[in-house]
Amino acid sequence: MVAGLAMLILAVAAVVCVLLTDAITGSRDTRGDVHRDDGPRIPLPRA
Repeated sequence: MVAGLAMLILAVAAVVCVLLTDAITGSRDTRGDVHRDDGPRIPLPRA
């Protein structure tokens, strides 16, 4: 029970972190295709 809750919280936190980093760098909003072709100009800490 506690382990399942911890896993759920960790999964939600990971998704929120990815969405926040994408919003900050603007990879999904302003320069979507150019950002994907050239690679990330700002190194993101994604494991």
